[in-house]
Amino acid sequence: MSKWSKEDKSIYNNSEVFKELEKATIDNIYRLDIISKKSNLNPQTIKDIGNAAKEALPAIKELKQNINSAKDHESESDNVSNDDLKDNVVQELEKIKEAALKEGNKKLAYHVERTLEEILSVEVP
Repeated sequence: MSKWSKEDKSIYNNSEVFKELEKATIDNIYRLDIISKKSNLNPQTIKDIGNAAKEALPAIKELKQNINSAKDHESESDNVSNDDLKDNVVQELEKIKEAALKEGNKKLAYHVERTLEEILSVEVP
């Protein structure tokens, strides 16, 4: 902000949008602090969860690409049914769950397993 013009500084300092953003950011920091204190997680555990999330990100991106690819393929031909798409998603989620278990990330595996249960319990027309 030191290289900003006086006009830019004035606009920034008087902007309701930036004031709201700053307030929301500070509120989120306080909430995160309260959550971390209540959860009794030590910093290493929080770091491990963050690392597991980062490691899961490529698999999630691949899943999203597969879903988009399946949707594109479905729009190109009517041969892909909802059941096939559902099976593909279930298979990808199973892979993510297995990878999480291999890495010892039981929490991520649990969340993926719950997602799988929800997908499998919903009937697609």
